Amino acid sequence: MTKPTEFLNTGILLGMLLSTLAPLDAHQAQALPSFDSVSRSISNPVFSSLKQLVFNASPEDFAGDERPGDRTSGGSRGPCLDRLIALVPGTGDIPVGEDTCEMQSSSLLTRTVDDTPSFWFYVPAPSQLDSQSDSQSDSQSDSQSDSVVEFVLLDQNGQIIQTEQMTLTEPSGIVAVHLTQPLDLNQSYQWIFSMLINPRSPSQNPIVDGWVQRVEPNSALSTDLAQAASDSERIAAYANHGIWQDALTELAMLRQADPDNSALLSDWNDLLNSVGLRAIADVPFLL
Repeated sequence: MTKPTEFLNTGILLGMLLSTLAPLDAHQAQALPSFDSVSRSISNPVFSSLKQLVFNASPEDFAGDERPGDRTSGGSRGPCLDRLIALVPGTGDIPVGEDTCEMQSSSLLTRTVDDTPSFWFYVPAPSQLDSQSDSQSDSQSDSQSDSVVEFVLLDQNGQIIQTEQMTLTEPSGIVAVHLTQPLDLNQSYQWIFSMLINPRSPSQNPIVDGWVQRVEPNSALSTDLAQAASDSERIAAYANHGIWQDALTELAMLRQADPDNSALLSDWNDLLNSVGLRAIADVPFLL
């Protein structure tokens, strides 16, 4: 990975000035925010500290027949970090701190250009859940810190495409599910992620769900990806064009590989904050 330089020389500063003065055609002006175009014109990670990584999408972009999913699991007591949370764009911000989650956040349909994208979820410790004291089974008594989670992917006809279960031994954090079955282009798929803490009453298990659609990169995104000179610029291209799964996954993988990189941490905070997920920006990765 390219390491940040220690200083900016005169040539780079001059390049910044000239790039801000260069005219943009109508297509470029629409595809890129003005200040982001400056940072892209000079491939130098130092500029990551001068801009914010923002996901560019709105609910209007995803007007379709799919019903909104739940970005957070149900419940009204305690802080939001006691809830299961899907790392996807959604309605409203997830409150930080001790604010109570009295209203659930709905998830938006996300897009990917990868035929086997990854999905990311925040999983609280079982002891944090409201229903834990009422639903703990005998099988959990030996290790109350363990969590069993399940991911299910369905096609538009409700047919199961993939099912995966994982046992988590860490208290809480962010986990990833990597698809093994390829998605078809321009088809919407429903994903469901749950914590299996109540085998006697599965309907009471914490659950989040939503929709994902694989799309073909358009010409503007293809151009930006081809011109990207660093991992950070590739991620910014995905985020600018509303390709959530790919922006999140590439940044998450970089953070896992280099957890002490302050520039990556800043980008992670900016990306999650732009979709209302700042509350979980500081939690660790589990897998």
